[in-house]
Formats: sequence, C-alpha cells, structure tokens
Amino acid sequence: MKRAYHHGNLRAALLKAAAKMISEGGVQKVTMRALSQRVGVSRTALYQHFKNKNDLLGAVAAESYAKLKGRLKDIRSDESLDLVTRLHEMSVAYVNFALDNPDQYKLMFGDDVVADGVSPEMSAASLSAYDELISVIEACQKEKRIVGEDPLSVANVFWAMCHGLSMLLLSGQIQVSYRIIRIPVMNIQGRAENLDNNQKFIHYSVQSLLTGLVRD
Repeated sequence: MKRAYHHGNLRAALLKAAAKMISEGGVQKVTMRALSQRVGVSRTALYQHFKNKNDLLGAVAAESYAKLKGRLKDIRSDESLDLVTRLHEMSVAYVNFALDNPDQYKLMFGDDVVADGVSPEMSAASLSAYDELISVIEACQKEKRIVGEDPLSVANVFWAMCHGLSMLLLSGQIQVSYRIIRIPVMNIQGRAENLDNNQKFIHYSVQSLLTGLVRD
C-alpha cells in the first residue's frame, strides 16, 4: 500500500529513510528500489526528486553538513564565550559530530558522493559549514587573539586536524599515551568505557594546535 504524502514531504521522507538505511548497513544497502519499497512509493515518484543514487547520497550528505553547520554556528554565536574558547569548542564539536554520526560523516567525505561529481547542493552545504570556522578565525584575528595568517590557511589546518582525528577515532586506529595526558594506552573504537578518554584526547589535540596560534 502506497503512503500518502503532502507536497514537499516526500523528499524529506526519502532522505530520512536513506540516512537510516546507511546507518543500518552502510551506503551499499541503499538502492533506489530498496528505498522506494521502504518509503512505500513508486520508483517513478522517487526519480522525481533524485535523478540517481549519487544524487540521493549527495542530498543526504548535504543534510549532514547542514546539521554540522548548526552545531558550529551555535557555538560561534555564543557571546558568553571568549573568541578563542569558541574556536576551541567548535573544533571539539566538529569531532564529536563525527563520533555521533559515524555513517553520515563517512558519507560526507566518501567516494560515493563524488562518483558523478559533487552535487551543487552538497557543495553549497559543505562550504556553508566551513564558513562558520573561517568566520570565528577571522574574528580571532581581528581581535589579535591568534596569529594573523591567511584565515583560509588557518582554517585548513584546523579542518585537517579535526578531520584526521575524527577518522582515526572512528576507525579505532589511534592510541593515547599515558605519559602525554595521564590516561592509559588504548585503542578507541566506540567502546563506551573510553568515552571520557576520547573527550580528553580531543580537547588535548585542539589545545595543542591553539597553543601555537594564540598570541601572548
């Protein structure tokens, strides 16, 4: 039995269902046929919103970028925090977004969404999220809180560190030394007992980068 959708709701339902399918079994689980069956619509209706699987995955990734932007913007706009603290907390929030949404995060940077080229929707969403980071870096530089290098270059350094740390944590291929931050050597792969240690290491990593940028 086909489900009834109000105009404009079907696309949102398809994206939500696709994201759930990715969480359940990875990108390979998503096919246009399987998605249409799960939502209860014809494939013709599905193709009215997405021209192919790559287009669909790009739209799912775009939504994830929008959610990431929301987290970053909330911190950037928090005037109760000092600017450098906002930059620190935004970097931590980025990594935690990846840990909270591992399947969607891997999709955002995976080959599946660029098989036919990056969609304009995904490109715009990713740049919009990235602009939040550039904005707080520019504000820090304007107030002479961090070194005045090209803000895009500084943002790239933060992104490289946050993305690399996120992927290492998600793949369980990072170890933390006791002699660095007083916690046991461990392999982190989503084990509940390591959650506090994850956070200590994320903050330690961000602070290590900031130490080289903050002006005395």
